[in-house]
Amino acid sequence: MCTCSLCSKTFTSKSSLTTHMRSHYGEEPYQCDISKKKFTQNTSLNYHKLVHEEKFRFTCKHCDKHFRHRGHFNMTVGL
Repeated sequence: MCTCSLCSKTFTSKSSLTTHMRSHYGEEPYQCDISKKKFTQNTSLNYHKLVHEEKFRFTCKHCDKHFRHRGHFNMTVGL
């Protein structure tokens, strides 16, 4: 177990603790080249980058709505 020295929250991995510590110190080392928006995690940056894509990766076969993110698509179809 890894414990945050500032708030005592515990984590199962050192990498999770490192990401958490960024929230205390305001560190956002990952930046979008297009919008310049910054993120604490690379996965968040990659998720954000889909906003800049022209294409929609998911389409509902019932209502023909289009979505860039699977999570938004899943909410619409009730998953």
